[in-house]
Amino acid sequence: MSVDYFVYLKHAEGFSAQAFEAYCGSLGLRIQLHPGFKLLEDEGFLPIRFADDRFHGDGGERAYLSGFELYASEYHHVLQPPKKETGFFRFLRKTRAARETPFDKAVKEAAWLLELGCGSADSFEVLLAYVFGAYLVKCCGGVFDDPQTGQFYETYSWMETEVAAIIGELREQATAQALITHEFTGWT
Repeated sequence: MSVDYFVYLKHAEGFSAQAFEAYCGSLGLRIQLHPGFKLLEDEGFLPIRFADDRFHGDGGERAYLSGFELYASEYHHVLQPPKKETGFFRFLRKTRAARETPFDKAVKEAAWLLELGCGSADSFEVLLAYVFGAYLVKCCGGVFDDPQTGQFYETYSWMETEVAAIIGELREQATAQALITHEFTGWT
């Protein structure tokens, strides 16, 4: 099973790998992006080193290799036209103009669209996608869209609440020894 998330960015100038890693540190997460990563240029799997001691029982810190698929494209917002009536009812109903939804208002100034794809081969992918999205909301005027829940986030602090909940779920999985992880052995 895979899930996709979308981040609509107003600008990308505020992104820096070092600032992202410092932001993660402020959340109590030790995360390092692949050293050669470029936000709008790289496509495919984004490898991330994640070090933490909360997800295993031997008391020592472990480093994991995780990440998610990342694809960037330019974005131009277009309001969706209303559906036209067909059949007999087309004569009875007036045509309505397209209406701007709260989501439309949130993303209409976006210049970039990032697609973050998470699979089920690693338990940390969704956590890392949410943390990455929260940082982009904070520094790049982003809007994070989770189509699985129908929720979109314009405020990074709301996403930080979701990150805390995801960490709680991962800790429960760790207790049940149900995490799927990959040990970090170096960048390849």
